[in-house]
Amino acid sequence: MEVKIIHNKEEVKKYLEDKNISNFMYHCSNIEKDFWEYSQFYGLYEGDKVIAMAIFIIKYGEPILLATSYCKEDKYQEILLEKLIVFLPSNLYSHLNIGSYKLLKNVNHVNSRCSFYNMKLNEDKFNFDNASENIVRINYEDKDKLIELFESSHPEYMLEEKYLKEGFFYGIWDKDKLISVAGVFSNSEEMGVMQIGNVTTHYEYRNKGLAKQVITKLIMDNKRKNRKFVLNVKKDNLGAINVYKKLGFEIIGEFEEVITE
Repeated sequence: MEVKIIHNKEEVKKYLEDKNISNFMYHCSNIEKDFWEYSQFYGLYEGDKVIAMAIFIIKYGEPILLATSYCKEDKYQEILLEKLIVFLPSNLYSHLNIGSYKLLKNVNHVNSRCSFYNMKLNEDKFNFDNASENIVRINYEDKDKLIELFESSHPEYMLEEKYLKEGFFYGIWDKDKLISVAGVFSNSEEMGVMQIGNVTTHYEYRNKGLAKQVITKLIMDNKRKNRKFVLNVKKDNLGAINVYKKLGFEIIGEFEEVITE
């Protein structure tokens, strides 16, 4: 087995052919033209077949490594991570399989760890009853109001402005105050996978079902044939998990967010 840099998007798509691509939402979005140039794909090859894959991303100011196959055990993914470790910076934000952080501990100080679920919408269970006429599309001109909401209610947010400019954010206003929002965190038109993210409600307006309403509007406006809606959620965020399940989302995978320094 050997590690090679992947220069061809078709090689990535071939690797995903027998995968649940809803789990591999970041692999899908990073082959899109606006992200490909910031993403370096690595493959662990057995002969001419890729048996594990990782992505190193330099788009967001801090180095990011996505080296997970979203399951509990994958020896090939661990082998790939071990081979890549010597090339990685010490300060790193990463998504890894559960427990794989131990490999990073050998060379880096693990600052924090957090476990996440991947969830996918089962459209047969999607509840249209949460629709509301109060939700509007958030314009790019509303960016300051959006950031104000994030900083007060969702301070760990990461905003991909491309999706705000393209009209993929929806919200509820109370006069001139944005009080609830849901947007798109990643999207692949080619692979048909849209990741919902940046979901938050101002703390003074919570427990009123507003998150359900904005997510429902986002899904209804962006439904396409064969498009899959997915999201990440912290395992210990039981309130959010309950909301997503009521909307029709189901757990399909898991990973661990690991930050080293």
